[in-house]
Amino acid sequence: MAEEKQQSNKKTYLGIIVIILTMVLSYVFFPSWGRRGVQEQSFDFYQQVNQLKQDISEIKPNLPMATSSFELNGPGGCSTVEECRDYCSFPEHEEECAEYFAQ
Repeated sequence: MAEEKQQSNKKTYLGIIVIILTMVLSYVFFPSWGRRGVQEQSFDFYQQVNQLKQDISEIKPNLPMATSSFELNGPGGCSTVEECRDYCSFPEHEEECAEYFAQ
């Protein structure tokens, strides 16, 4: 019985030594982890939201700005959206345009 208690005490001491050694090594290899100030740990939600809004507003999509650069082989020989709109605005071309764009 006394031998079991002595064995248990050795394991306890060994565990404490391992914990202390781990703490010392973590301080040596990662010295800045425990020394951050309260200001660095706080999270400013409103600042982050404003930063995201600014980042989003600075994004410029790489899309064609004018629809006229989109070329078609449309009804009546129209090749741009504007030409097709003009051509299809006449009542006599409505049926032809409806058939073409229904495809």
